[in-house]
Amino acid sequence: MRAFSVIIILLLCWQLSAQNTYSLLMASDIRHDPRDVIELSDGSIVALVNEYTGHDYTPDSQYHKGLFLKINSVGDTTLLYPPMGDTLFGFNAIVNSNNSGYFLSGISVWPDSTRRSLMLLEVDNKLNKVWAKHYFLEDAFSHSLTKIIPVSDGYFAFGFIQLSITGGPYPLLCKIDNSGNLIRYHIYPDSAPGVFEYAFNPDKSRIWLFSTSNLDPINVASRAVFDTNFNHLYSEAIVAPGARLYTHHWKNDTSFYLAYQENRTGSAFQDYELHIGLYDTLMNPIYENEFGDYESDDYPAWHTAISYQNPDSIFYTGTIGVYFGYPPQGYTNYIILGQTDEQLQERYRQYIGGDGYYHAEFIKATRDGGCFLGANRYNHTTLVNDAIFMKLNGQGELVYLVGQDVPNYRFMLYPNPTTSQLHIRTAIQEYSISIRDMNGKLIHEGFSEDNKCIVNVDHYLSGTYVISFITNGELIETHKFIKQ
Repeated sequence: MRAFSVIIILLLCWQLSAQNTYSLLMASDIRHDPRDVIELSDGSIVALVNEYTGHDYTPDSQYHKGLFLKINSVGDTTLLYPPMGDTLFGFNAIVNSNNSGYFLSGISVWPDSTRRSLMLLEVDNKLNKVWAKHYFLEDAFSHSLTKIIPVSDGYFAFGFIQLSITGGPYPLLCKIDNSGNLIRYHIYPDSAPGVFEYAFNPDKSRIWLFSTSNLDPINVASRAVFDTNFNHLYSEAIVAPGARLYTHHWKNDTSFYLAYQENRTGSAFQDYELHIGLYDTLMNPIYENEFGDYESDDYPAWHTAISYQNPDSIFYTGTIGVYFGYPPQGYTNYIILGQTDEQLQERYRQYIGGDGYYHAEFIKATRDGGCFLGANRYNHTTLVNDAIFMKLNGQGELVYLVGQDVPNYRFMLYPNPTTSQLHIRTAIQEYSISIRDMNGKLIHEGFSEDNKCIVNVDHYLSGTYVISFITNGELIETHKFIKQ
């Protein structure tokens, strides 16, 4: 397996309390899409990244190659391309294999063909390919196995299948042996929009499928229950009728965390938020909370929105202000990344971005107490998404000796530029504000005990201003904003 660098990489790292932090930007004229991540026993990270040709949001965008991005514990990087010949392929998920290596799912397209097959791949502990197998299912347009669960005699793998370019995704359940042979599969006879989430019940005798609305026979957000032979046993509505984009994480044998998107509680209009709940196995809520910003469509990370090593330190991430399609020049937004305790009370929140259009893809809690974030930032020059990876400490921070490429804040400002009002969002409850012009003249001072406030700037002269935030006498951070 050959390792080489074909893209521009910016890497900065620093040690803090035995937690390395770094930021890595994959910037080129080829789209790079983070898909999944796994932490190795030595503290290294292996992220799955798909390269695409063409441009985002256009018909010429297609799979090119999947690659492994390996980052060791101090931030050194290696790019590894599995030897697949002329086959086009992309990755979906990775887990520890039952053969002391790693087992992956993906999509492949054979040379001189547009027909997509389901790809299964095993690599050894050095990421060398052991075997790759390809399966054509139902002459499908596309399929994706996004959840892999190892069992003693192989793997259960779950995702969706799309039977035509215009058709919706149907739930897909597969059983695979340790050699990558597809033992059986089942396509549920109804489709629903969005991404499905799958889980085993505590004794692994039942498979749970969490779905958005539209899936028969419930037609609201639901949990469908199957046995391990994929026989459908029953379906039931869940407590959030509009829920979608799920991530689950078991706390113990009697309760699990479920993250999903749903409308803000009590809102009379569309105001999507990232919701997280702790539920028992009967779907009774134990604790619930919601995270996001008011009056904007906020989404959980597309692949994995919550992760933890210790249930009293739950990391979450999502995207504030999602824009579907080609984001216009000047459109900016943020990734939110925070931590809660086991009762889902927020400890802190970071805002990543603000200087472009960002989208969170996954989060992974790491054994050193920190977390690893995979995300995208749209590049208006190349018209593609650049992949971003950030290793953060236990407080969700990047700690550098020098500046960083991706902004990371405790306070979010919008709109920026602004004409009349500057909205401020933070998880900090008490803080002081000072605003100065570029000559250092003090324009405004204030104090807030709310995690959201508004500063009226309509009487300010047009120009650039610096706003500072102070907590307990300590300067937390400064921002610039433009008054038009």
